[in-house]
Amino acid sequence: MLSGTKDIFKMAIKTHVVKKRRGVKIKKNKNIRVRAICVDGCPWLCYARKIQGEDIFQIKTYNSKHTCSKVWNNRCCNSNIVSYWYMDDFRDNPHMTISHLLFRVQKEKKLAMSNGPGLRTKEKALKNVMGKVAQQYAKLEDYVDEPLITNLGSTILIKTEESDIDRFQGLYGLCPPIHELIPNVKHRHLYNNFKEENPGLVLRQKLWKIAKVTYEQKYRVLMDKLKEDHEKSYTWLSHAYALC
Repeated sequence: MLSGTKDIFKMAIKTHVVKKRRGVKIKKNKNIRVRAICVDGCPWLCYARKIQGEDIFQIKTYNSKHTCSKVWNNRCCNSNIVSYWYMDDFRDNPHMTISHLLFRVQKEKKLAMSNGPGLRTKEKALKNVMGKVAQQYAKLEDYVDEPLITNLGSTILIKTEESDIDRFQGLYGLCPPIHELIPNVKHRHLYNNFKEENPGLVLRQKLWKIAKVTYEQKYRVLMDKLKEDHEKSYTWLSHAYALC
């Protein structure tokens, strides 16, 4: 059973702790393995180990049975985990109000949160969102260089607005000729369509790895790995690329 990176595995454990109101804690936290246990006497256990050569952790042992009592004072329910839950929502709507956030947390997670932690949640979510956006913009020139190297004769322009700092406005390439050659291409909606039948963070990470590949040999290796781990997703993606 695949889990994701170490941080994703730990976040999944914390989500379980909050949702089930249990006294689970992470006992071992090393570079290659993570072990989470419940309170003394409870058999619940989750142990994951890093796959050699990858950043993915694989769950090796899992006992889902709890025999302990629920706890109500839960340190895991804080702005860090709530900002993680709602980061995509703040990406889509950065103007979401604190009151609306608190309403959603109470309704969807059955948890009470006050204004202070709610404000910190919004600040952390927006910081993560904007930080990731800034990192992607910083890589624009690298993105442009790749097709210019692999497809000699191509022309790509980055349009910016001149001010105290250059502000990105758009990236222009040979889109019309591409659509003439490949009229059915739907790359903008690939992930949106993919996640409807193939949900989960691990599969999303695998999809983006494949989507970013620039040469066929690496593409074949990643597709074979996807087929080995999740054949349904492999079949869906193979069909989607065939339409292109």
